[in-house]
Amino acid sequence: MGSAELRNYERELAQFQLRIAVAGFAVLAAFLLLAGRFFFLQVVHHDVYRAKAEENRIAIVPVAPNRGLIVDRNGAVIARNYSGYTLEIYPRRVESLEHTIDELAELEPRWGDAAAGGTLVHGDIRADNILLTAERVVFVDWPHACVGAAWLDLLLLLPSVAMQGGPPPWEVFETHRFGRDAPSDAVMPVVAALAGFFVHRSTLPPPPGLSTLREFQRGQGIEALAWLRHGLDES
Repeated sequence: MGSAELRNYERELAQFQLRIAVAGFAVLAAFLLLAGRFFFLQVVHHDVYRAKAEENRIAIVPVAPNRGLIVDRNGAVIARNYSGYTLEIYPRRVESLEHTIDELAELEPRWGDAAAGGTLVHGDIRADNILLTAERVVFVDWPHACVGAAWLDLLLLLPSVAMQGGPPPWEVFETHRFGRDAPSDAVMPVVAALAGFFVHRSTLPPPPGLSTLREFQRGQGIEALAWLRHGLDES
């Protein structure tokens, strides 16, 4: 006859109780960790995480007021606001007010001859007309292609670079090889014409579908005026 092993109920009970104790300890440790983390987040760093929560819940977005913009019940604009500019000259900053005004008036008509040349010119280079590839730089959108001075595209580009966070245009122009080769008496007439063009265009109504164009031209006009002021101060 075979013999059957008798079960040791006391040992099995002890093992079961040990497992229960280990599991209970693990659960207790997990709850203690959660409680500690909760205390750390809600008490120790309460102010920090409350501020972060408020930042996620509330966003402060500056909205420029469109004063003077009036629409009818169908949404059609019947009155709009335009940018306005005031030319200010401080007499104490110029040796002769009359001479400065005459100099400004004399500069602009010379821009055509100053910008003349035999180089292919894009005429409207800015960030959205430039594509960067792994091998080269591609200039797109050529509706204003013409011939002119080799330095003309560089000059026309730099005000938009400055308005988008770049360095002052004259600093780049004066260190670039095209800028260094430009005749000293040709640059400021073109800068004066460019400043006048952008400032004037920025005051016009925006064309259909291009609501941000005038503001972009305004930014370029401000940088071109700064370049003009710098050039006149240096002359």
